[in-house]
Amino acid sequence: MSTKDEEPVGNPLCLHCGTELIGHVLFCPKCGCPATPAALSMPYESVLARGFMAREGSSRPRKLIIVIGMWVLFGPTFLIMTGFLIAGLSAAPNIVEQLSRQPKDIFPAIVVLVFCSGLAAISGALVYKTTKNYVQRRPEATEKPEDDADADEDLNEGDVAQ
Repeated sequence: MSTKDEEPVGNPLCLHCGTELIGHVLFCPKCGCPATPAALSMPYESVLARGFMAREGSSRPRKLIIVIGMWVLFGPTFLIMTGFLIAGLSAAPNIVEQLSRQPKDIFPAIVVLVFCSGLAAISGALVYKTTKNYVQRRPEATEKPEDDADADEDLNEGDVAQ
């Protein structure tokens, strides 16, 4: 039962970009932000939601704690995998000699090399991208320094007093 005073409610808006969400969608079609709590609790959808948050955190970090978190999560992986690669390259002549005697062991060696290279590249890229984007970020248009906001209030109070 509705009364005349009630306004019809429109479709919900995405909390991230403001796009109107039409129908029962779990994610915003424009930015990919989770639109409902179900997007966070379902197995496949929770992976997508975490991916959205990781993309947002690395491409537009707004706070230093996000950069520190990315360093804590991915920095050790980058350092350890880079260490493995350096150790493997320094021992390359011995490894090549041993593999020439036992050619069946070459496949696992290549798998380990590719795995370490991939993890080092991905973790290094995430740490670099997050740090670079935080350092180069622009203040948002809606943010005002606190001093300017106080000055505006003082001017408004002065105008009223006159």
